Order: sequence, then C-alpha cells, then structure tokens
Amino acid sequence: MKKYLSIVLMTLVIMLTLPLSAQSKPFSDIWVVNSSGNIFHWTGSNWRKMPGLAKDIGVGANGSVWVIGTNPVTGGYGIYQWNGSNWVNHPGGAVRIDVGPAGYPWVVNSFGEIFHWLNPGWKLLPGRARYIGVGASGSWIIGTNAVAGGYGIYRWIGTNWSAVPGGAMEISMAGN
Repeated sequence: MKKYLSIVLMTLVIMLTLPLSAQSKPFSDIWVVNSSGNIFHWTGSNWRKMPGLAKDIGVGANGSVWVIGTNPVTGGYGIYQWNGSNWVNHPGGAVRIDVGPAGYPWVVNSFGEIFHWLNPGWKLLPGRARYIGVGASGSWIIGTNAVAGGYGIYRWIGTNWSAVPGGAMEISMAGN
C-alpha cells in the first residue's frame, strides 16, 4: 500500500508541476516529493535528489520552485523558495501551495486561510480553503463547505472567490 501511495503522490505532484509548455521542451521543470518527504528534480534522464524535505511543492511556468517544508510553525509548516542552490525560508506557515505562471505562490494554511505572495510579503485573501490550484486559467480553491462530491469549488475573480457548480477534494490545472 505504501508503494502505491508513493506512486500516486508522485503522479499527483507531477500533474501539479508539469507546465503545458513542457510538451515542447525537455522535462526540466518537473519536481516531486515522495512519501518520505524527499524532494527530487528530473534531469531529463533521472531523478536528482535535492536537499531538504517537503510536504507539498509548486512550480511556476517561469521555473520558480516553492515548497511547504516539514518544520512545524504557526499555520502549518515553513515555506521555502529554491534559489538554484538552497531553500530560502519565507515568513509564514502553510499546508498547501501552488505557484502561478509568474512565479508567485498561493498558499492555504492550517486554519484554512488563503494567502498570495506579492513580493515582499503575503496578502491575506478572503474566504477559507482546503486546497488550492493555480495556472494559466487563474487561481482556484476547494472551499470548506461540504457539498455533493466533496467541497465547494471557487475561482478567484480579482477581489473575491466566485462559486462554480460541483464539488471536489483536490484541484489542478494545466498551463502553469
């Protein structure tokens, strides 16, 4: 069962981090976190183990890589950005992360609060979420309100979240 879960987790992270543009270029933007929290980066022919441990990972279309670490902090776990050789700690804590095309992360913390990194800091957004997905089609969340199929689905419309029909547990989109 653990091996199966590891494969499912790696597949999920690949789906979340593979940019649509990767179809026409080498698979250089693929990062995964395995069931032990180890971070790997695809070199084009094999997986290179990277330093550190993570619980979640997001990669922007510009190659910006962010992770939720394993060190407990208020709001979840530490938030880190890859600078090409090391993980740089950023303020705050979260449990879910995804990264927009321009390289700026969106996170959900353990209280369900939603934040967007707008250099040099986090902007608290309205609403509550369980999961977040960011890509070329915008920013989407799985809310905290139970509905048929899981929880409400919402799309960011610039100042607030707009409900769309349906229910889900997780979300991902192409074109990140």
